[in-house]
Amino acid sequence: MTDTNDARETLYDIAINSWAPPTSTPPVALGNEDFDATGVGEWARFTVRHTGGGQESLGSAGNRKFLRRGLAIMQLFCAVDKGLQRLDALQKAVLDVFEARTVSGVHLHDGDYRELPPEDGYNRGTVTVQFFYEQQK
Repeated sequence: MTDTNDARETLYDIAINSWAPPTSTPPVALGNEDFDATGVGEWARFTVRHTGGGQESLGSAGNRKFLRRGLAIMQLFCAVDKGLQRLDALQKAVLDVFEARTVSGVHLHDGDYRELPPEDGYNRGTVTVQFFYEQQK
């Protein structure tokens, strides 16, 4: 069992320390951090958003289980002149480390990738992976 902050910290740890794209790992900015991308050829922004949940069991306070759900979102930015192959390699690396696994009680599943139009000199893509965990209170 875990709580909201523990789940977020678990996912942040994976985003910062575990994904390993081929050749090099771009810097990762967390969703709540300011990041200056000036002169950076590629980078990523990782955000955790809780989306809801509900009570799973009845009982007295301290013994009730709640199922919490959310999205782990990695936005990828790759220089336009690199083509889409590098962007594809980055999204594959994100899905490889996040999808279909359980870490510290956080269950990750159903990854999805969306290519976005270029903007500000970057090819862009977003990887979204659903997660859930049990909370007891």
